[in-house]
Amino acid sequence: MTLEETKKIDVISRDEKGRIELFINDSGVTTKDEERFQKLLAKLKTYVNFILSDDFRKSYPNTEPKNVIIKVKCKNKPTPDMKNIDKVMPQGDVNNMITVKFEKME
Repeated sequence: MTLEETKKIDVISRDEKGRIELFINDSGVTTKDEERFQKLLAKLKTYVNFILSDDFRKSYPNTEPKNVIIKVKCKNKPTPDMKNIDKVMPQGDVNNMITVKFEKME
């Protein structure tokens, strides 16, 4: 799955410390900066909704949103607007902030 599939979760895993990581794969299909940024925002919204869902809570009990990391794996360098995103949350809900990190796709 890719950045262009904004309603789907790409990959879920655990890191070495047992924390939940969700990955977004930005494989370079979308090349226009603004379009790429808008797709990322839409995909992040899908991820936030999933992390706050009953399905997520059932699958990952005792995992709070603040302990989840969303990693965006990029084939191409993130745009300046993309790089400005380091956290996401439901509107005004600072108790449910989720960390966002960008990584180079290998």
